[in-house]
Amino acid sequence: MAGWKVGNRLTENVAACKHISPQPACSDNKAHAPLAEKVAYLQSKGFLVKNCDAARKEYSQFIDLLLEFQDIFSYSATDITLCNLLECKFATYPNIKPIRCRPYCLNDEMRGQVDKQLDDLLNAGFIVPDEDSPFASPIVLVRIRDSSYRFCVDFKNLNRICLPMY
Repeated sequence: MAGWKVGNRLTENVAACKHISPQPACSDNKAHAPLAEKVAYLQSKGFLVKNCDAARKEYSQFIDLLLEFQDIFSYSATDITLCNLLECKFATYPNIKPIRCRPYCLNDEMRGQVDKQLDDLLNAGFIVPDEDSPFASPIVLVRIRDSSYRFCVDFKNLNRICLPMY
């Protein structure tokens, strides 16, 4: 069974992305649009902006700031920019064999979510297939407030054999 490991998008994609120039944060037609149109545009992009108790002027300035700096937000996993995460080495207690745990049982709905989220993470470059890892930990799906699932990994068995890092 294939495993997954976190990919280092910085080393893999830096050379390919050096030629990309930043796009303007917002087009001229959005900068001069009425407030309701700006809010509708931001809501279509996934921003949860509603007219709140803030004064009209401050709310309008807030919406303008979101439009001006919308390029710093990610709208999906593939929008997340390159990162400089380091590969983490962990030390286990001496004479401990690597732990490979079987996956937990999942119902059909959860299995579909796992497949979708793994495909998204793979396409975004956050994980890569790993055939030869001596460790394997089961995944857990946790239901969040909006009835979707958060993808988690149960590392309790791995934590048991690792030396504490202070």
